[in-house]
Amino acid sequence: MISVVPASTSRRCLFILFDEALSPRQRLLVQSLKQLGWSITVLAWDRQGDAATVGDGDVDDWRWIRLPAPSWSGRLFFRLPHYYALVIKALREINSVALIFLTHFFLLPLALLLPMKKIYDDAEMYQVALSFYGGRFQPVLLHLLPLLVRVLVTRVDGVTCIDSREGWLEKFYRQWHPLVQVIWNVPSGILESMPSIEESVAAKLPRHQVVAYVGGSFRQKGLHAALEACALIRKRYPEVLFLFIGRLFEDAEAISGLIESLGIQNNIRFLEQMPYENMIAHLRYAQIGLALHQPGFIYDLVSAGNGRKIFTYMQAGLPIVATNFGEIGLVVKKERCGLLVDTTKPEDISQAILFLLDHPEEAKKMGEKGRQAFLEKYNWEREEQKFLGLIEKVLED
Repeated sequence: MISVVPASTSRRCLFILFDEALSPRQRLLVQSLKQLGWSITVLAWDRQGDAATVGDGDVDDWRWIRLPAPSWSGRLFFRLPHYYALVIKALREINSVALIFLTHFFLLPLALLLPMKKIYDDAEMYQVALSFYGGRFQPVLLHLLPLLVRVLVTRVDGVTCIDSREGWLEKFYRQWHPLVQVIWNVPSGILESMPSIEESVAAKLPRHQVVAYVGGSFRQKGLHAALEACALIRKRYPEVLFLFIGRLFEDAEAISGLIESLGIQNNIRFLEQMPYENMIAHLRYAQIGLALHQPGFIYDLVSAGNGRKIFTYMQAGLPIVATNFGEIGLVVKKERCGLLVDTTKPEDISQAILFLLDHPEEAKKMGEKGRQAFLEKYNWEREEQKFLGLIEKVLED
């Protein structure tokens, strides 16, 4: 373990969020710093006025920017000046900050104003992802946003980013900054389910075939393809259950209509986000995990290290049905812990699921290979050394 700061030293690290909650990735960054004696403050943006109860046990001081604003649309841009003013005002009330994490592209301009050590965490390929909110101006934004990043990133002290196809994102940042570290989006190997939770889950779920899908549910991550595949699978396994765990990002009424039109009302169950240990317990009850990313958006630009749901399934010991385009499914192929298919075709998805259901011993071996690989290679306890190494270099400068 790298000793970034002595445990006896009281030093404050500030995470500025462009949202109301820490992402799983950010929560692991917080936990790693907390274990080394850092005091953690979070400054989050409450846009809807309903985030007062949101918090995190690893955070010492949770503060809010109370400013109504659209969730995600071009109109959000017009709220930024007011938001920046409130952030600056809040920072005047937070003392002894030694390190700041800027967790979104729209927070980068603050680097021009803040004298403290600063790290920019590009966890979403923002310079590409944000262009999709520009509508017909997307081509202009695809050219403009990288230019802005080039200017602003020189004003931070370090950069962390996600894994990208052929390493293009890391190469981009290294042109403009000497301290860049790719951080894979992997879960912690310490957080596991408990027998008591698994018993509770077993009492709630039916005792037949369960296919799991974790994370945000929307078309680009294969929600529609999964539902259509379910309709095909139920012809052979009438009681199959597709279990979706996480937030639904599409219109609930429209999805209900699609489910009804496919005749799979009794084969679909949506569960809200839940503590990680509870989610793993649900996955331990399932037989298969789905990672059905679709071409387009940013998914053809990311690489294996950004497939968090894949690593989660591996932790739970599930065989995986994942996409065969791009690099997202490379770990599945390398570790032979599942099947890669054309995820734009529900027929191909259903055939892969049917193979795993029809061959439980082979499916079990795939799941065991995945879990072993997770424990040995693809967990936060191995990844955090890279993160702490970057922190040490930032503080040395």
